[in-house]
Amino acid sequence: MHRPPVIGMRIIKTSLSVVLCLLLGLWLNQPPPIFACMAAVIVTRESFELSMKQAIARVLATVVGCLFALVVMHFPIGNDYLHILVTGLGCALTIYFCVLIKHPDAAALSAIIYLSLALTHIDDKFVFTATRFIETVIGIIIAITVNVLLKKKRIEEIQ
Repeated sequence: MHRPPVIGMRIIKTSLSVVLCLLLGLWLNQPPPIFACMAAVIVTRESFELSMKQAIARVLATVVGCLFALVVMHFPIGNDYLHILVTGLGCALTIYFCVLIKHPDAAALSAIIYLSLALTHIDDKFVFTATRFIETVIGIIIAITVNVLLKKKRIEEIQ
């Protein structure tokens, strides 16, 4: 008979980071910080070193995705078909840029960030994009902090 896997520290650290992101949003009377939660899930890894490596890639992907989305969102396109083509072109350019700067590992995530911003219809695109970037960085900071505070060694010392 197979035993179910044990709930490990990565699961605990990830869920705690998400809860802290959501609590911060609640305390600041803001909508649920979806981008912070996603960043916390992506960045939380087995060790501080792996989390930092993922955090750097996440910030890079966020910067590239945000910048390309800002460019595309400022094109006044009235035709739906043209909008679709421009959005696809922006996605391709976002991925290509990551490859060009020798960070292909950030390409897919950068494209996802680009699309999540470029396809959102909002009046103040700069504030929206800046807010999403800041929210992502907050999620990363929370995940790194939780990872540092809940080192596996420290948990073993408690038991």
